[in-house]
Amino acid sequence: MRRIALLLTMLAACAPMTSPTMGTPVSGELFEREIAGQVMSFRMPGNELAQAQFQPDGTAVYSGRVLDGIGRWRPWKEGYCAYYPWLGGGYAMRPPFSGPVEHDGYRCYSVRAESGYYVVFQPDGTYVGTLMPVRGG
Repeated sequence: MRRIALLLTMLAACAPMTSPTMGTPVSGELFEREIAGQVMSFRMPGNELAQAQFQPDGTAVYSGRVLDGIGRWRPWKEGYCAYYPWLGGGYAMRPPFSGPVEHDGYRCYSVRAESGYYVVFQPDGTYVGTLMPVRGG
């Protein structure tokens, strides 16, 4: 467990600067093909870290000090949409997980690929976090 925490810290230090126009857009189809099923490190504003996994069956699992729970996800034309009932809901949620709510209760996030990382933004360009693949070893 200690080794994973060290790896996540090192990966966070290597993360790119963020901009909603950086890198290349990641469609929902590409997100589903390249990210679903992988174990990812998720770095949030303030450098808080969690482990994230978007499972192929639509389950989203987070494990960490700040994020720790199970939700749902689905592909979206500009990335993915997610529903995290354990974070609460409605318009009172604070960034990085606030933003417009879809008719089904999901919030959608655009994703940009840059140097092996996936940077997540709200539709208005607010930075949500950076997904980084965790390499086995």
